[in-house]
Amino acid sequence: MRKKLLSLALFAGAFAVGFPSFSQESGGKAKEQQVKEENQISIEIEAVDQDDTQVKATIEKKIEDYFRRLGIHRGNNGGRYFEYAVVSDLHLTDPNFYREKITAYEKAYMDALERIAKFLGTKIESEVTRELYADLTGGQGFNPEPKESPIKVFFRKIVALGDAALNKLLEKLGVDPSQFGKLTFEERKKLAEDLIRRQIAVKTLAELSGVTIVKTVEGSDKNGNYAVGVIVMYSPRLKQFAYDIAHGKAPALRKKGKPLEDYLPKTPAGWLSAWGSRVVIDEDGYPAIIGYGQWAIPLDTNNKTFLNIAKQSAREKAEMNARAYIADFVNSQFTLEEFSVSGNEKATELVKEIPGNTYEVNKNVIQDILNKKAKKVTKANLVGVEILAEKSFRINIGGKKYLVYVVAAGWSYKNYLTAKGMKNWKPSYKEEKKVEETKPSKESYKEQVFEGPETTDIYDW
Repeated sequence: MRKKLLSLALFAGAFAVGFPSFSQESGGKAKEQQVKEENQISIEIEAVDQDDTQVKATIEKKIEDYFRRLGIHRGNNGGRYFEYAVVSDLHLTDPNFYREKITAYEKAYMDALERIAKFLGTKIESEVTRELYADLTGGQGFNPEPKESPIKVFFRKIVALGDAALNKLLEKLGVDPSQFGKLTFEERKKLAEDLIRRQIAVKTLAELSGVTIVKTVEGSDKNGNYAVGVIVMYSPRLKQFAYDIAHGKAPALRKKGKPLEDYLPKTPAGWLSAWGSRVVIDEDGYPAIIGYGQWAIPLDTNNKTFLNIAKQSAREKAEMNARAYIADFVNSQFTLEEFSVSGNEKATELVKEIPGNTYEVNKNVIQDILNKKAKKVTKANLVGVEILAEKSFRINIGGKKYLVYVVAAGWSYKNYLTAKGMKNWKPSYKEEKKVEETKPSKESYKEQVFEGPETTDIYDW
């Protein structure tokens, strides 16, 4: 057994310690002020083998509580699909704890997307093979067993129909007959299967534009082990919203909401556990997106020039992340536009983005697609993003001090129209609202869970 001492700087507004206590440092784009690190306390943590089993279970229970409260469950809920992922390989004494926490959120998000992709892939596989079979047979269908792969059943039936049916299938998939005339039956069958699997992969990626984060959760156990969890939701309505944004169309009116600033966290803990994007309804009744970006720098130098440069870099990184998370919501929508099985398009050009012979949509493929699309799409198409608020906090963990920046960016159709009508438009920076402060806590270290903003009304989608 080994013991570690953590000196946590408590601030009015910190919850009962368990989350790194923090001091709110500043707000607004240009504001910067020194914060006295008072109420220093030393807390003894018994870290036994850094077993993260308990903290992971705690976060998962909080997520299940959220599901029960809303009357939903993990998986398909009448067209909406909910998934979550938890990453628990963090410890409060890690030298780069805060940056590793941000990385953990990104990993949890990609894990959740991969799980939704598997669900959507199975659904799309069934739809694609049924449609192709109906085209080939003049309307006949097939009904595979629930546990049987639709594509395997499809090709079993194609083989039974014979050589002419396989050739017709390849033509429907966009392959010129001159390209497969000399191939054997098995080679043609393999080519057709590869092309269909690529179709399924592309359509699955396109469907992921209908996914949003609905909740983030994080917390620690009594030994300082830390975990983060991300809950995501898929729905066809969200996909349509992403399509509208990507094509500059007016999103469908839902109901009267509230200004985007009113959705922002009200406490320091809420800000520090806010990550990723949320879909909300603005005061005009239009869907909108809020993106939360974070970045931290260690306060381990007395060189003011270097520190000021690092602070500016961290603020810019947090803003870039906030904008990127908004862009991620729509970026995969553009894969659908590059997908076609009609006309004279060559089958080999269907999906340039999917590397090698990878037909499974896993998190590596998803990340690769989003990264490529972000470079093409974010600046050119996501007009109407503005900075809603900026926060900075000082955190003292195990004697190591950090300065954490959190930026909230927002996209709304109203801002989009304003931006399109103004030459050399730049994002406006709005004054942040004052955070209510509470008295510092001097309780002993204990298990604690903190939740990010819960702003997406799932029943709107």
